[in-house]
Amino acid sequence: MAIKNNLILLAIALSYTIFPLLIAFLGVALAALFGCESRGGFIVCADQPFLGQLLTNMTIFHWLGLITVPSGGIISGVLLIMLLIQYIKK
Repeated sequence: MAIKNNLILLAIALSYTIFPLLIAFLGVALAALFGCESRGGFIVCADQPFLGQLLTNMTIFHWLGLITVPSGGIISGVLLIMLLIQYIKK
């Protein structure tokens, strides 16, 4: 596998790994930006119920990290080892 391809796959694997956490942090930041408040695990926006539901879903999205962090970590580790071996051989 070429080094360029390995770097691209490593970037994709790292993005896959941290994506759910980034979405959750983005949901919390947007809730603060729009002035929404948290009530019992849900985010409530005064005049925009759809926005509150969307932000609630975004903040709950971090649970997907239970799947993506371990699997993406293993994939990233394997790709990193392959990349190091390619650099050592070169």
